[in-house]
Amino acid sequence: MEANAVNVLLEDVREMKKKLEEMEIELLKLKAEMLEEEEADPEYIEKAYKEAKELIRKGELLTLEEALKELEK
Repeated sequence: MEANAVNVLLEDVREMKKKLEEMEIELLKLKAEMLEEEEADPEYIEKAYKEAKELIRKGELLTLEEALKELEK
């Protein structure tokens, strides 16, 4: 019984890790799009990207939409 619970927990962790990786990829794509804009401020975009990525990793941003909103601030 305990082994089954551990396996279920490990699967949940794998799924969460995959979701985080997908969110980070989407965040990178958005960063690239923002940098292509004429009036882009690379320093500001890099700072916002790093802050959003850190919040994702901490679990404070649980959806890509929240991360995108953070980046757009």
